[in-house]
Amino acid sequence: MPQAPADAVEEGTDLDYAIDSLDPLAFVLRGLVDRALARLACRGLACAGLTLRLSIEPRGFEVREVPLQSPTREPGILLQLVRLELSRRAPSAPVTGMTILLRPARVRAMQLDMLRPSGPAPDRLAATVARLGAMVGPERVGTPRIADTWREEAMTIAAPNLHSTTIHAEAKASLGDTAALGMRRFRPPQEVEVLVNRDGPTAFRGKETAARVLIAAGPYRISGEWWTGSPLHRDYWDVHASDGAVYRMHQERASGQWFLDGYYD
Repeated sequence: MPQAPADAVEEGTDLDYAIDSLDPLAFVLRGLVDRALARLACRGLACAGLTLRLSIEPRGFEVREVPLQSPTREPGILLQLVRLELSRRAPSAPVTGMTILLRPARVRAMQLDMLRPSGPAPDRLAATVARLGAMVGPERVGTPRIADTWREEAMTIAAPNLHSTTIHAEAKASLGDTAALGMRRFRPPQEVEVLVNRDGPTAFRGKETAARVLIAAGPYRISGEWWTGSPLHRDYWDVHASDGAVYRMHQERASGQWFLDGYYD
């Protein structure tokens, strides 16, 4: 069977006069994107990533990479992602020409689940994630991951994986066969005043929470990170408070301060 080469598709144009605003750039980009996607569609392919090269005045060029979480054939989504990238990193000078390079990929058909409502299309979800990244910063948008540390509140953010089957598989593998008790964590932990007797905390008071302690379990002592500038020495407690909630709190052994980490849900 003959196979088409997996080379990228390139479209470009030179402008009669320099452009220094986003809307005229987007108007010119629309024609380039439409023609490039049409060439990919003739081969049964979609766009898996876009590279934009801008010729700037008086000479030189700038490159913008626009990654995609999933291949798409929608020109509106590509234009939206390019506009967000140009809004976040505007050209340093007026633009006199532009070239786009589309990396091809095959679109995989996804089997819908009969027992679960269908979610948003992966390409539209990618556009939403890109819009959030442009608003708050790309380093603040992603999937939370547990950090390699003994600090319970520590976490990292990984690049979002927008394939629903992978997300469900990861969630099932992390939970196992038994349900886990979740905790709604305060970020940052709330500093509280705690009354303590020989058996542990008896009452606590903070800016938003005040209650008596009915049952206290602990301390769960952890120490570590002695090789850093801020070593870890804490005593954790789980307390059943008079307001009906079960809280997680800890005491910094070096300073004696108490913090409310969150409550179990």
